[in-house]
Amino acid sequence: MDKKQQEALEQHPIVQTVIEYQNGVTDGDAGGFAEWHSFREFYQKWMRSETDRSRYPDDYANLRLAVYLAAFGMYRGSGFLRRGTHAIHQRAWSVLDRESLAELQDCDFQTAFNKAGQISDLVGKLTTAYEPLKSRSRSAVKEGIKPAADQCDGSPLSPEQDALKTLTTKVVLGTVVCLPAYDAYACFAVRKLGIGPPKTDVSGLERLFGFALEHQREFEAAAKEVGNPPLIRVLDMYLWRIGAVDAEKKSATRKEESEKWRATEKETRELKRGPIRTKNI
Repeated sequence: MDKKQQEALEQHPIVQTVIEYQNGVTDGDAGGFAEWHSFREFYQKWMRSETDRSRYPDDYANLRLAVYLAAFGMYRGSGFLRRGTHAIHQRAWSVLDRESLAELQDCDFQTAFNKAGQISDLVGKLTTAYEPLKSRSRSAVKEGIKPAADQCDGSPLSPEQDALKTLTTKVVLGTVVCLPAYDAYACFAVRKLGIGPPKTDVSGLERLFGFALEHQREFEAAAKEVGNPPLIRVLDMYLWRIGAVDAEKKSATRKEESEKWRATEKETRELKRGPIRTKNI
């Protein structure tokens, strides 16, 4: 463990940080937790039972996926998913409807490490399934719609790369649960922990799951504190919370700086005006 990672772990202890995430859910700060549970159960039943598949038409499955993604913020603002209907998710189901994914379902860190190639391939196929969104993203940029800013470091997100990575990894998190969601918060956390660039290629995933394996006991202890969800979900909670804490600190700093600037401007204006003179009657 290098110094950077040690400092980050001291600042964000795994068990305590995951509990903070759970407490945030209770307080309404981390939306989507209940919807994640609901959608995951729907997906597992849908995969196991032909009866459930015949009961729920494709359009309903698309709608459930859209609702889950909306709960995780993928339909907010000028997000590219809002430029189409929930039918855009139909191609994703063709990727998720595979018996070969059963061994990845709710897998532990060791399995995820060993199957990093298969997980990377799954993300790649989902990216291809959502390929039409790339043209929509380009159109949005031409129309002057700015890409969303990374709330953690202020850098702009590429509509064609980062947004699709966030989308596909959130789909994986809600279905197979073999990979955390790589949103802005999680990507920031991966860098802060010294794991390396937050990539979904084989080497990037091996670095991520290698880190998780090194701290498996802490993640298992954290899981017991929050209802024993799959370990990958606990890892996702941990990464999200690190990024959220940093964003909160930066937001507070910006607010404080803004208030100081306003106070200084007010004082400057008053000095320029000078004392208020009153007429003698």
